[in-house]
Formats: sequence, structure tokens, C-alpha cells
Amino acid sequence: SLIFIFFVKIKKLKKQNKDEFRIGLYAAKSDDWRKNMFAQLSAAKFLKYDNVVVDMVPLNSDAIAFAKNMNIKLDGLDKPIPREKLIERMGQNDINLYVTFSECSPMAPLESFSVDTPCIVGNNHHCFKNTKLQDYLMVNNEASSKSIAEKIEKCYENKEKVLKLYKEWNKENNKNSKEAVKKFLEM
Repeated sequence: SLIFIFFVKIKKLKKQNKDEFRIGLYAAKSDDWRKNMFAQLSAAKFLKYDNVVVDMVPLNSDAIAFAKNMNIKLDGLDKPIPREKLIERMGQNDINLYVTFSECSPMAPLESFSVDTPCIVGNNHHCFKNTKLQDYLMVNNEASSKSIAEKIEKCYENKEKVLKLYKEWNKENNKNSKEAVKKFLEM
């Protein structure tokens, strides 16, 4: 249950518009229920913050129509982009979302944290279970937009603490990963 992480060097970009509360929503789909696009997108309506903008890559016609009907400000691109560019984009948000029904070892949250942006996740993987991060990052009901919004607010209001907890978790995870690789190579 270890996660091996190999990152390319990503430049951390500053948030462009400080008057917006930006939420990143990446790899969400309307044609795959496991990727939970609608619940994550509509969580923006429950937030107490002003000027919420959801940045989505790739955008699709369902997301655009849904956001318009829900009066959600949507930004993004309609085509996939290279991973390095996506991670840079993640770093320009206040919070990123990866609340899916199907992940067992998700990379998106780890990539998000690599650019100092917390990422809210579902409770279907082992990464943060039984840690203090679980309380700030893991949504118990992935289908509930309100639960996702509550987790966004809790995490954002404790962002510095969450980033510190993540750095501690990541240090321990890296140590355990190196030990696992060493044991594997000794076999």
C-alpha cells in the first residue's frame, strides 16, 4: 500500500486573479459515472466564498451546459493538455478536486500537492486514511455536492496546516517507498 512518486520538475505559478476562489476539476467526465463530474461541479454552488470559478480540463459540452444552468462560472480548455501544463494549472487554484468513485492510488492529489495546492478526494483509496489529513481531504459521500463543499471549506480554512501535514505524510511515504524498493531489489 505504498505510493511511488516520480515527478518532473514543475514550475509553481502564482494565482493570477486573487479576487477569485478557484477550484480545479480535472479528469472529470460526464460519460463515466465513476468520475463524478456533476457532483464536483455543483459543489461550487454551496461554497460561502465570493466569485467562485471552476477551472476544468478537458471541458465538454455537458459541463458547459450544466454550469450555465447552475450559474457556475466555468473556465478551462476543451482538450487535454500535457501533464506538466496541467500540474502548473493546478498550482494556480485555491483547491483542486478529485472526488471520484474509482481510485485506489490516485496521482492527481499528489501532483496537486506538489504545487502546494490541496486536493479534496473521495474515500476509496488508502493514501490519507488513518492520518490527520483524512479529516481535511477525504469526502465521506462522493455523491453529495454539499459534503464536497464542506470539505473544500474546511481544507481551505486550514490550508497551511494541511500543507504542513501533507509534507510530513509525504516524507514518511517517501521513506517507506525507498525501503520497499530496497527490499524488492534484495529478493
